[in-house]
Amino acid sequence: MTSYASEKDYLLDQIESNKEAIEFIEEELEKVLTEMLEDHAGTKEKIVSVYTRGIEYLKRDIRQKFKKVKPPTYMEAEDMMLDEINRLLEEGLKNKNKEKK
Repeated sequence: MTSYASEKDYLLDQIESNKEAIEFIEEELEKVLTEMLEDHAGTKEKIVSVYTRGIEYLKRDIRQKFKKVKPPTYMEAEDMMLDEINRLLEEGLKNKNKEKK
């Protein structure tokens, strides 16, 4: 099992793995599209659908992982700081109310 120095390293590795998987599936999809004959049962369409959905899933997964990896914009960072300040204030108020009781 591979161990990573950080979550960011893990996510970047997963993004690269997804890209390699997409490339492989796209090559296989091209083979299906060019080599497989049509049939009355719709087998070719089913295979194309599965490959296409798999590619779409991996691309979504890349976007989700990239959002966790990319540095936040100034506005996002400011929002995160404000959220943390509000959380700490609420926690402090709860503790203060507990102390009064």
